[in-house]
Amino acid sequence: MSMTEFNLDTSLLFEALEQSQALIVFDPQGNIRWANHNFSKVVGYSTQDLQNMHHRQLCHSSFSTSEEYVIFWENLRNGIAFHDKVQRITKSRQPIWLEASTHL
Repeated sequence: MSMTEFNLDTSLLFEALEQSQALIVFDPQGNIRWANHNFSKVVGYSTQDLQNMHHRQLCHSSFSTSEEYVIFWENLRNGIAFHDKVQRITKSRQPIWLEASTHL
């Protein structure tokens, strides 16, 4: 049976994902447009603070100033999916590891 054969309520599906996952949405330039409460707890920022930030503010400067970072965003803007464990930086400047993936 395929997914199209089910009568899915997408709002319920999203609600389940939001409750169980740390989610964040960026625009193509890397600006944070939305983050859920789970993500804000992990990184130590409020959801309101996150909406005024750029992705690079969650990254160690050795990554955010690298050619790898430029390529990372070029790939995302070109629709190339990403899935990997990534190191990010919390508000208190502590490194954390996240399982990250894009959904196109």
